[in-house]
Amino acid sequence: MDVIIDILGKTDGRDKLLKLASGLAKIRAYGLGESSPEGKRFVDLGKSVAEGRSLVRFAKWIGNGSRLGTLVPQVVLALPFPPNDPELLGRLVATVGTTACDAAYIVCDNVQYTMSKGFLPLGLVDDRARWVNLGNKFLFFNFVFLVSLDIHQLSVMIRKMMKVQRDLASSSVTPKQLLWQVLALIKNYCDLLVAFQASGYAGNSFKVSNGATGVLGSISASIALSEITKSFLESAAKKRS
Repeated sequence: MDVIIDILGKTDGRDKLLKLASGLAKIRAYGLGESSPEGKRFVDLGKSVAEGRSLVRFAKWIGNGSRLGTLVPQVVLALPFPPNDPELLGRLVATVGTTACDAAYIVCDNVQYTMSKGFLPLGLVDDRARWVNLGNKFLFFNFVFLVSLDIHQLSVMIRKMMKVQRDLASSSVTPKQLLWQVLALIKNYCDLLVAFQASGYAGNSFKVSNGATGVLGSISASIALSEITKSFLESAAKKRS
């Protein structure tokens, strides 16, 4: 029960629960046939859940802006050429990139949502599709940065484990940590595939059905919820010790 309360008490937790519900609705609609009466009900359900996600993360960009205010000075300090720590600089730049793109995506999502509800001047409603398209592009680059960070972190962990095996020393990286990093990569790669199509960069060469989109979204949301649960359990264990 405490885990559920923790998930519901976090913006990311509520967002990922709705993302899972949306994914399952898409899978069900695809299985029933999206043009069938029953299928249409699940299609509408998926759209309603998507609107709920827009509300849950409304103004989340403010937090991203605060995070950028902390990250940018770190990047500036790591900029001397040649950089003292190229890997650190690369990680910081990618982290700034994903934070900025996520903030820009949420701003676009906020604008298109308020347009859809008629809260903005009617003359702007015709531009709603542009905001959706622009937001999807930012979302795509957000996941490009996240996948890059995951691949880098995974390579660092593997190199450490290989070095330990050569030196016959004890490893600071456990198989469990490696597994969670692989899961993080899978999570963000699933989102990257969906965002790639939604951004329009794929053109007609890459298409993902609504059913596949539901599967990818459900996998990503399930892993994200598992990460939140893991973080809560680890925090609870530290408090007890």
